[in-house]
Amino acid sequence: MPTISPTTTPVPAGASQATKDKAKFGEDFNSFLTLLTTQLKYQDPTSPMDSTQFTQQLVQFTSVEQQVKQNSNLEAMLAAQQTMQVASAANYIGKTVEAGGTSIVLRDGQAPIEYSLDRLAREVSIVIKDSEGTEVRKLVGKTGSGSQQVTWDGRNNGGNRVPDGTYSFSVTANDTNGQKMAPKTGVTAKIDAFEVAGSTIILRAADRRIPITDVNVVR
Repeated sequence: MPTISPTTTPVPAGASQATKDKAKFGEDFNSFLTLLTTQLKYQDPTSPMDSTQFTQQLVQFTSVEQQVKQNSNLEAMLAAQQTMQVASAANYIGKTVEAGGTSIVLRDGQAPIEYSLDRLAREVSIVIKDSEGTEVRKLVGKTGSGSQQVTWDGRNNGGNRVPDGTYSFSVTANDTNGQKMAPKTGVTAKIDAFEVAGSTIILRAADRRIPITDVNVVR
C-alpha cells in the first residue's frame, strides 16, 4: 500500500481552542478518509476489509466531530456571558458600592488588605489562600482600633513571588483579654473604572480593586 502524507493547514496563533480543535479534526478526518479510500482501492479482493471495523471507525470520528461542536457552542456561550458581564460592569462606574472583603486582587506584586476592629486587639492574623483553598501566606496584622490596611507583597510563606490574580483572605483577632474578636472586612468605595482579568470582572476605586462578585450593595 502506498504511503499517504496528509496536508496540514496552519492555524493562527491567536485562534480559539474551538477553532484549533476544528482545524485539527479536519486534518485528522481528511487523513482518515484518504487512508480509508486508499485501503479500499488496494485491498485484496479475496480478503476485503472487515465491515464491522469500517463502521466502528466512522462512528468514532462522528463522535469526535460532535464533541468539537459542543466545545464550540460552549465557548460561544461563555463569550456571550462575559459580554453581558462587561456591559453590567459599566453601570457601576460613578456609583458607590459596599463589598464583602472576602477577596483581594494581587496586581504587580501588591495587594492591599482592609479590615476594621471595634476595639484594640492583642494580635491579628491574616491568612491568604489561592483559588484551590490552599494557604499561600500568613501575615501579622495591625492591632489598632478602627480601619486598618496591610499590604501583601505577593510572596508566599516561602518568600517566593506568586502569580497576580484573585485570592481569598480571612482575618482573625484576639483582644487584650485574649477573647476572640470579629473583624469586619467589608469596603465602601466609589467606582471609577473596571477591568477584565481572565473570566473575572474587577471594579476599580482609585488604588482599590474589588471583584464584582464581592459587591453586596450599589448606591
